[in-house]
Amino acid sequence: MFLALAIAKIGSFFSGSAVGTQTKFLLSFKYPSLDGARHLTALYESVLFFIGSFLAHRILMQIRREKLSNGFNLFFFLWYYCLVIVIFDPITSFRTEVWGISFNLLVSGLLLLTVSIYFIYYFRKFIIRNISSIRLFRNKSHKL
Repeated sequence: MFLALAIAKIGSFFSGSAVGTQTKFLLSFKYPSLDGARHLTALYESVLFFIGSFLAHRILMQIRREKLSNGFNLFFFLWYYCLVIVIFDPITSFRTEVWGISFNLLVSGLLLLTVSIYFIYYFRKFIIRNISSIRLFRNKSHKL
């Protein structure tokens, strides 16, 4: 899924359908019908989706080794996709807004928060074990 999104974002960059806000950043593009140089948001998203594709493949291998539960890749996909949207939506032009807030940002932010809470719940034993090991390490270093 990430691979398809990455290729689609490259296509939207070349077609000019996903345009960023005006910028003076070094990596920018001047569209013929728009004023000023613009962010390459579709290209940025494409790179992150290619990275997401690699990470999803690694997670799939962990699921096959039964180190992660079935369906974990779906939650990772939702989380990563929403994270990319939340990061790049503020520098995207021509957004749909509801009550002055970007609709994509609103929905992606809520999904990102929900799936993040699920990840914390899913990895709670791992998180607690690591926090307690950090405390033990600090206590041992203070005694020395």
